[in-house]
Amino acid sequence: DRLTEKQRQQIKTHRVDMGSAYPAACALRLDNSRPVTDRFHVAKKFNDQVDSQRKKFTREYKAKLNQADRKVFRSQMWAFRRDPQSLSAEEKQALEALFEKIPTLKTLYQVRLRFKEIFDTAPDRTKAARWLRELRQQCQDLGLDLKPFFETYDRWKTEILNYFDARQTSAAVEGINNKARVI
Repeated sequence: DRLTEKQRQQIKTHRVDMGSAYPAACALRLDNSRPVTDRFHVAKKFNDQVDSQRKKFTREYKAKLNQADRKVFRSQMWAFRRDPQSLSAEEKQALEALFEKIPTLKTLYQVRLRFKEIFDTAPDRTKAARWLRELRQQCQDLGLDLKPFFETYDRWKTEILNYFDARQTSAAVEGINNKARVI
């Protein structure tokens, strides 16, 4: 509301999370602006579903472990969440050993990496949409229940795919917000 009408008309894109208030307010005030759902929010939703599936797959295995082995298992889960390029050889080896014990975990890991790869490498929204459709089909074929994420994707598809037009992000602001919450 503090912006003049001329200033509002000059805004071409704006970043939104997947809540209702901010996107609705921007839609009312920013006639010429396209909403872009930040990849941070999309990845968080996806990774929440991956974590839910991971817990489901590991619950039975974890129940059989003694306390010392559970501690080792927890450390392997950090490796599961990280980028493979940042893992040491020892961490990669431990992760592969875990995948031998719980093969579905490796499948889930590969799906998580593919999702990140799509956001890192898709050259445009059309290719990103195709790759995300293929990933959805792959998840269904593998019996991975990522339906809640893909329902969110369906609701916010346009805003999510808008990211691929210019790859604009609000990562710096998100980082500041996170630091403020921590403090």
